[in-house]
Amino acid sequence: MQTLAQFVWLINMRPTELEALCQKNKLPKQPPPEFVRRPLEELLTLGPMDIQLLTASDEDSWSVPVGLMVTEDGVIADELFITNNDRSQRLRRACAMTVDDGTTRYGMAIMETSPDFTRMYPLGDKAVPVEEILAQVELEFLSSKEENF
Repeated sequence: MQTLAQFVWLINMRPTELEALCQKNKLPKQPPPEFVRRPLEELLTLGPMDIQLLTASDEDSWSVPVGLMVTEDGVIADELFITNNDRSQRLRRACAMTVDDGTTRYGMAIMETSPDFTRMYPLGDKAVPVEEILAQVELEFLSSKEENF
């Protein structure tokens, strides 16, 4: 599985250009959160494609809290939390979408973290529930954290 960053280069896009591309792809009018913005900008520069947002919330219109991966005791992994400036904790957020470039349909997931953590999964013709895409990216994110320790 390759990351989106392996396919594209970093660009600087003006907010009005991103807004126009989002409208063309019927994405929310509200600007995406920072962790979604750069991967989305890169994706939208690759050419015409059909993008369908799978995660939406009242909070930011783009993402949902993660936390599908829990232990048998119902404990959520510490790595799925972010500590705010006031030392309070909240769940990381994730954005999921389908991307169809005309030949292949992918599920794309972006985790709120630095450095960027974006994954694309070939879907083919099957309908894959958003929960499966989010669970897979959470699992890969947690595995990458374990490898670094």
